[in-house]
Amino acid sequence: MRGSQLTQLVIAYAVTAAGMLLMLYLLRAQKRAFWRWPVYSVIAMGAGIAAWNGLSLHVFPVSWRLIHANAMYAAALVLYALFGAGLGWLITRLTRSRPTEFADIPDSPEDVADDGGRRS
Repeated sequence: MRGSQLTQLVIAYAVTAAGMLLMLYLLRAQKRAFWRWPVYSVIAMGAGIAAWNGLSLHVFPVSWRLIHANAMYAAALVLYALFGAGLGWLITRLTRSRPTEFADIPDSPEDVADDGGRRS
């Protein structure tokens, strides 16, 4: 791998990880979500790169790669940030704690039994 390719890969990772980290902070994720952040940002970067390669090959005209190279590069970075933010949102939703259930509080008077309020 050449030096410029490695630089572009590091930039793509940094943008993806920053998008994910921003989403984790904005949604006030729990600590266990932050442990998953480095690994899942690599996964989001890989998905973003695959999506961008598919878009650039099948959606955009070939001439845009040469004429609008800076705009295409900026669009790729935005896509990576969106993938990172989306996966950050998903991780936050999956790792949040759920409220405890109030099993010993009856819902209605019919739920209260003659044995001191315990459910049957």
